[in-house]
Amino acid sequence: MRRAEAGAELKARREAEGLSLREVAYRIDYNPGMLSMWERGLRTMDTWEAALYLGACVTPMREALRIISLVQPPSDLYWVRPYFDRLDAPIRSLIVQENLAKAMVCYDPARIPGLHQTENYARAMFEDEPHYSQEQIDLTIKSRIDRQKLLQRSDPPQCAFYIHESALRQRVGSSQIMYDQIQYLVLSANLPHCSIRVVPEASPAGRARRFPFRIMEFAEPRCAMAYAEIETANLFIEDRPAVESYYCLVTQVEQSALSEGQSRDWLVRLADEYERMRE
Repeated sequence: MRRAEAGAELKARREAEGLSLREVAYRIDYNPGMLSMWERGLRTMDTWEAALYLGACVTPMREALRIISLVQPPSDLYWVRPYFDRLDAPIRSLIVQENLAKAMVCYDPARIPGLHQTENYARAMFEDEPHYSQEQIDLTIKSRIDRQKLLQRSDPPQCAFYIHESALRQRVGSSQIMYDQIQYLVLSANLPHCSIRVVPEASPAGRARRFPFRIMEFAEPRCAMAYAEIETANLFIEDRPAVESYYCLVTQVEQSALSEGQSRDWLVRLADEYERMRE
């Protein structure tokens, strides 16, 4: 998956400079077919080759070093994207992986999943966090809204979202914001590629609460990856036994969750509750 992300970043740099594959290949004296395989994540490349490619694309040094780090083989099958000084750095990695995925399973016990958050909900949520600056909030919200285009593609991934009841009942901002947010979820539940299921507080998985995670599945040979967020970084997990443990968690959550139809009816009733609170 790192190789696929590195390839996507190389392609983005080339296109940002308005260069064709043949033009870059000519500049570095490589076969265009080789560059195409690099960009599609189908062939490994050495760090010096990445530096050569990025130099041909006139890439700024800091950006080049970031992309070259993706080419370096990981020491294990757990890799981290720290936030550094701008929140959009690790989000870029997540966006690349989401767009490569063919299917996703997401569980969140404390908040509405980012791919389904309204802008007002997201803003109210981050404004409640004292350690975020206004610039960081604006960057994060822009990235979050841009990510949602994934579900509007002509070939979106098949997605299953499991949302804990407490995340839906926890008021973020005003009753109006929550009403709009729940209504947005109801509409999203009608998308053919999107399953939204509520995990009741009183259910076995609901009582356990656990932690937020997702599994992203890819076309061969990429298989699957688990993903989790912590306070200062994003964690990407490729180790197969570790990913299997996340599949076990999905099974537990799935057994406790309401069906899609029950969840939709539950969300409609919750929206009515928030609507009455507005009056």
